Amino acid sequence: MKFSIYLDEGAEQKVFFDDEKSKVYKLNYAIFYVNWTQYLESLMIHNILFPETKYEIEGFLKINTTIYAVVSQSYILPSERTDIEMVRRYMNAKGFVIKRKNDYVHSELGLIIEDLHEENVLVRDGTLFFIDTVMYLK
Repeated sequence: MKFSIYLDEGAEQKVFFDDEKSKVYKLNYAIFYVNWTQYLESLMIHNILFPETKYEIEGFLKINTTIYAVVSQSYILPSERTDIEMVRRYMNAKGFVIKRKNDYVHSELGLIIEDLHEENVLVRDGTLFFIDTVMYLK
């Protein structure tokens, strides 16, 4: 794993780019989840719903006293701006209804997906790529 190019950082993770493999590595410390099991469940659900941006678990890393899950995804270079209405139509077609601004719920499946804003859903050649989802089982 090569963490040479720092890209960004959010509340829950640090993001790095490996230009040789065209992969993004995320160091996530699961702040949005009650425990690591809930975080790992969210990765599995993400991989089922959005296989084109599946997460691969690379392992765990301890820096000082913080434990991070290290996951990777293919790097997606967007070709156009994300249209949130397009995201909403896509999610509605999958059976999700809007809960609030960029958060969705699927009552039948018992799923909540949050944080689907323009930085977490990219568009390349008219196709949506969900790169940073926060998911919970109800």
